[in-house]
Parts: sequence; C-alpha cells; structure tokens
Amino acid sequence: MFLGSIIHSLFTVISFTVIQLRADETTTKLTTELTADTTAKLTTKATKLTTKATDLTTEATELAGEATKRTTETPEKVNEETTETFQTTQTKVSPSRAHMDDLTTFDDKVYCKFQANSYSCSNARLKRKYYYDIQLNQCIQFDYGHCKHSYNMFDGRRDCFEACEDEYSHQVVNVTANVYCRFQPDFGDCHMYNPMWYFDIIDMRCKGFSYSGCGGNDNRFRNVEKCLSVCSHAVKHTEED
Repeated sequence: MFLGSIIHSLFTVISFTVIQLRADETTTKLTTELTADTTAKLTTKATKLTTKATDLTTEATELAGEATKRTTETPEKVNEETTETFQTTQTKVSPSRAHMDDLTTFDDKVYCKFQANSYSCSNARLKRKYYYDIQLNQCIQFDYGHCKHSYNMFDGRRDCFEACEDEYSHQVVNVTANVYCRFQPDFGDCHMYNPMWYFDIIDMRCKGFSYSGCGGNDNRFRNVEKCLSVCSHAVKHTEED
C-alpha cells in the first residue's frame, strides 16, 4: 500500500513535469512565431516608409528644380504665360529731354508712382502731406522735407485718392534714370517672387524687394551694384525755391 502511494506520487510528479515541459515548449514556439511575424511586419513597414521617404525626396528635388527654373525665367517668358491683360495708357518722354526737365512733364497719374519724398532739404519745419502707395492702393501720411521735385504729395487724403486711384492704367516709358529711380518699388502683375533691388530716394541707397515677373517699372535691378551705378548719381536732393 505504501509502495503504491509512492509510485502514484512519482507518476503524478512526472505527469506534471511533462505537462510543464510541453507548456514551456509551446510558449517558446509561440514566442518564436510571434517574434518572427512581428519582425517581418516591422521590416515590411520600414521598407514601405523608406520607399515613401525616397519618393518624397525625389518629389522635393523635382519641385526645387522647377522653382529654380521658374525663378530664372526672363520677364518675357513670364509674360507669355500670364493670361491677365491690362489696358494702359503710355506716357512717353523723349530721351533727349534735359536731365531735370523731364521731371516736370507728367500729370498726377504718373506722379502717383513716385516715392514720397520725406528727405530733409532744409531746417524748416516739416509739413504733413499725403502720398499714394501703389501696393496698398491707399493714401498714406508722411512729412514733407521741402525738397524740390517732390510730386507724389497732396494736402488731403481725398485729393490724393481722387488723383491717383487709377494710376496703374498710366504706364511710363522712355524716361531717364532721373525719373524711374524715383518710382516706388512695384511688385508687378504676375505671381512669381523674384528678388530684385530698387533705389530708395530717402535713404539714398538700394534695397531689396520681390518682383512678380511682369509689369512693374524700371526702378528694378538684378543686383545692388547695377542699382547704385544707375541711380546714385541720377537722384539729387535740392531745397525747394
């Protein structure tokens, strides 16, 4: 009887051991299968992400190349692509006209394109005036510094706007640097953003601005050296008479 109990206990222990071994084997097998499956899925996902990243890099490179190409296009090429049309009146001035006299030949529609001249030419008290801003399409207050040849200048905002509201329809051609170097920087009529330079008559130096690729005026240069060589000697400030 005692021996039978011992044998039964041994069989019980052996049975539990076998069951535990089988359980451990099953667990190991499942863990291995799960690890392999997870690794395969992660590898596949990583491959897809790498492929997508490569595609995005290629697309970005193509877009950068297109942007560079469009930036270097000439204004003539951009003009061919634009579908916008503008009815304009051209105001011509003979290139042989005297250097300073060509500033006195225009009407207000043209003078509205000029920069507001707040350069101080005397010790007299500054006068409050208004000028027309071609980008904002608004009349802005400024302080007049008593310089000769200050034309975009009005006593009141209403007078300013009535004189200049359709200035864009009056394009000016064949004028000397003495005239166009005084023009406001003009973004133009297209939709590009080309870095250019214009001459600032108040600070008497060239500053950067964005040009759309078509339209605008001649106070526009591809580099600061050209801007300075043309305009620094063309614009002179003298006290009004």
